[in-house]
Amino acid sequence: MARKRDTLPKTGLELRDWLVSLFPDFVPGLGDEWHYEPDGTLTPHHVCSEFTGYYRKHIADYDAPAVVEMFRVTEVINAADPLDFDPVANALYTCFLENIAHSEPGESGRKHMGRNSRRFFDFWHRGYVPRLAGNP
Repeated sequence: MARKRDTLPKTGLELRDWLVSLFPDFVPGLGDEWHYEPDGTLTPHHVCSEFTGYYRKHIADYDAPAVVEMFRVTEVINAADPLDFDPVANALYTCFLENIAHSEPGESGRKHMGRNSRRFFDFWHRGYVPRLAGNP
């Protein structure tokens, strides 16, 4: 279990490989040109966008060790980026946590989020919780 930011993914390719190591059946459809910058670099935002779809459709156990680890590492990466300069940190928040808000998969993963991740997630998710309880 990596605990320091310097041992965690720093590029889109590293992020993709790390996610595949946790979720071996996550085979991102990253062959399309739109997943890459003009220089051929795979962006973390595109990886997280692809992962969002996978997470929503294919995770059956939101308490699985891989899910818990993914949220733990998301917190470590984002906690190390208070000024929002890290593209991987930004992607994990804006193209994953934000995208799973307003959903049962997001609500189910919420308990595994760290303080900073949960605060960001709740900003986007807060309208979903009253509907979940049956209140409009």
